[in-house]
Amino acid sequence: MAGGLATAVEEAGQGHQHLARGAVIALAGGLALYHAAHACIALRFGRSPLKVAVWAAPGIGIPIVVVAGSGKLTPWQVVLILATEVVVHLLYARSAVRRWASGNSGTAPGAAGY
Repeated sequence: MAGGLATAVEEAGQGHQHLARGAVIALAGGLALYHAAHACIALRFGRSPLKVAVWAAPGIGIPIVVVAGSGKLTPWQVVLILATEVVVHLLYARSAVRRWASGNSGTAPGAAGY
């Protein structure tokens, strides 16, 4: 992911219209694999598949859509879309932990359980 981000910053600064396909795959693929790994961990620790799918589907799907549409996106658009997904994902996780802490949920969200 770091290599993809470094390439995106460099290519955006040089005025390139599109990010190299390999850089998009490194950036978006790394994010998708991160979410997929956390989904597997959450399922392994007994989280409901539906609860996992709520956050895992967009976490995996959005990066895949970005890779598919990378030929039409500028480098800064690629980074913006993926960064937005990360921020929304973190906000969702934070709200899930708060709901659990207030007693609205019976099972503590684990490291990947949200």
